[in-house]
Amino acid sequence: AGGVRWLNRLGESFSWVSRPVLISLRNTFRNMRRLSLTLLTLTIAGGIFIAVFNVQSSLISFIGNVSNLFIADLTIELERPYREEQLALLVEDVPGVVETEAWLSALGEVTLADEEELSLLLQAPPADSELVAPDITAGRFLQPGDENALVVAETILSVMPDIAVGDTLALAVNGGREQTWVIVGIYSFPARAADSVLAYVPYETIAFETNLVGRTTALKVVTER
Repeated sequence: AGGVRWLNRLGESFSWVSRPVLISLRNTFRNMRRLSLTLLTLTIAGGIFIAVFNVQSSLISFIGNVSNLFIADLTIELERPYREEQLALLVEDVPGVVETEAWLSALGEVTLADEEELSLLLQAPPADSELVAPDITAGRFLQPGDENALVVAETILSVMPDIAVGDTLALAVNGGREQTWVIVGIYSFPARAADSVLAYVPYETIAFETNLVGRTTALKVVTER
């Protein structure tokens, strides 16, 4: 009632305000409990809308990040290495195949300060690969001419929080001798923590280190769209 009387006095002070507007305002404030409930409902609905919008944006970003790591339509994982040219010719004869890329993979081991070992899942694309485009958050991606260069997922920060571009790692590839590798880039990866880290390294270096020059352990395939 007090709110209604206040509106009546307001209407007397502002005579230029039309009567339908005054009646609408009076009805709005007539029942304060109903008004409070309406405002609460609108506030909750607005909060839910913003939350859903943020989740949608995060999901789109997540899908985009993952898709940029797997641009190829098909990946053929091989149980043993095959000659790159021979396999590429065989697959490219299949109708609908547009192009192929020969990759190598290996396992890297880094000994941490507490004597624990961190595994790096090494993926070695060709220097001119167009089938991987990670979201680089620091540094750069691999370039032609790189040798012992590493582009690591940001999940490495969960076990090595002080690591940065330009730092070096003593890395043993496939159980071999340790060598010094330089981190040239860090990229965004959907997972926040992991027992192993996905890293990209130059194809030529891994081929030499694993004695697999001219061979491949994975063939990326692009098909007609």
